[in-house]
Amino acid sequence: MVLAWCGRAPDVVIVYHDRARGESAGRPDDPTVTDATYDAPALPGQRASFLIDAPSGGWTAAPAPLVPDPAITYTVFGATRDNSYSTRSVSFQADDAAKLTPGSVLVQGYDERTRTHPDVVLPLKEFEQELRDFKECA
Repeated sequence: MVLAWCGRAPDVVIVYHDRARGESAGRPDDPTVTDATYDAPALPGQRASFLIDAPSGGWTAAPAPLVPDPAITYTVFGATRDNSYSTRSVSFQADDAAKLTPGSVLVQGYDERTRTHPDVVLPLKEFEQELRDFKECA
């Protein structure tokens, strides 16, 4: 998991998925299921990372680190506990890790022609440059 932000750092990272038909975990009126939350250590700067299946460096998972189910599409984002800020979310499946090499990041871009959000694998340096170029961060 790689996070980038402007301003206040996230306190928590949340991984969830849309409730499948007949799935009963969580509140019956909630269309999503929270799979794991990761409490953040103090985060200096504008970027942080950790392994979603084996957090370290002060990151802690509840109820436990995510073990992705290949049949589920997950969504993950960083947020503040008071809901005053969140990062953009990214969706992934267990086999998406195969698309990544050390030093790369999975994001969802936007294709104006098809109006879809295809997966894009970026080198970490390019991801960091996009953060520096992001107008709302300036």
